[in-house]
Amino acid sequence: MSQIVFYKIRKALRNLTSAEKEIRPNMKISELFSQSELKEKWSQLRTEVGLELPDLVALDFNPELGTHVKIFGIKTIKRTTPVSKGTLRQLVDWTISLNRDKLIDIEKISSKYEVERIICGITEDRIGVPISEIELHHSFTNDLGID
Repeated sequence: MSQIVFYKIRKALRNLTSAEKEIRPNMKISELFSQSELKEKWSQLRTEVGLELPDLVALDFNPELGTHVKIFGIKTIKRTTPVSKGTLRQLVDWTISLNRDKLIDIEKISSKYEVERIICGITEDRIGVPISEIELHHSFTNDLGID
């Protein structure tokens, strides 16, 4: 499944970018789009792929913001990790999690990977933690802040 989604994303990226370099799973999303074209190209990518993609966050558009919101010079709220800093492999995983109902038949689960993607998708959907912040090694309480 991850290969199918990767090939679908890669095909869409080839249509959207003029990059002649090979599109590989370990490539960062930020290597494909400049900051100025990111918002428009992300929307086009979502349409071209026909699947829900993670939402871009403030740090995707302005890396100068810093990792935390500061009030009176004191760090308060941690900003969401920029999606564009992720790799295409991560984008594939996030996309599968966000589109689990379309891509995974719950009656015919065939791998541990599918179960992991379903759990990540449900966590994002029900708890509200952005999919780009969820990693398999995270603890629900300590890392994701879920009580």
